[in-house]
Amino acid sequence: MQTAINNLAIDVDFSFLPFEINPQMPSTGQTIDDYFLHHLSWSRQKLKGYKASVVNTAKRAGVDINYTNRTMYFNSKNAHKLMLWAKEHNEHIALYEVFIDAYFSQGADISDVEVLTKLVQQTSLDSSQVNDILLMPQFENQFRMAKQRVSILEVDTVPVFFINKVALASNIKSVVGFEKALIDALKN
Repeated sequence: MQTAINNLAIDVDFSFLPFEINPQMPSTGQTIDDYFLHHLSWSRQKLKGYKASVVNTAKRAGVDINYTNRTMYFNSKNAHKLMLWAKEHNEHIALYEVFIDAYFSQGADISDVEVLTKLVQQTSLDSSQVNDILLMPQFENQFRMAKQRVSILEVDTVPVFFINKVALASNIKSVVGFEKALIDALKN
């Protein structure tokens, strides 16, 4: 998406909405294999194909998914709350990029406050505030309201992109596809 925006030389205001794939995920997380094999009753072959497809799709979008490092799913609520805080300081894109790399490439536990604090240090945000931010009712309320918005929008997969409150096709997997979708959206 970012490459398409840069190619078209357009100005875009990004906002990220929280989407927890599994809000009931325990704080300790769950292995990806266990989640699919036991929770969803997938076969090993189906899981292998899924992982290969995800890696290829992500690669086309410029994201490195490394299943050697990333073996766990973690509860992402704390990371989403920090994204809301980062938006207030116009650091949400920088923090998003740090989170994406840490989670998908390195397998970082994005539910862990210490891990999140270290990740926030890679931005201009004040990492000494992380623990306080996560405990503030203000960000819990913002998180809950943002989740309600996602529910109203009937989002059931990620990523999904909206332009002027209109959803783009969720199956766009290339820069050219994003460019076309952006041009079409700008015409309306």
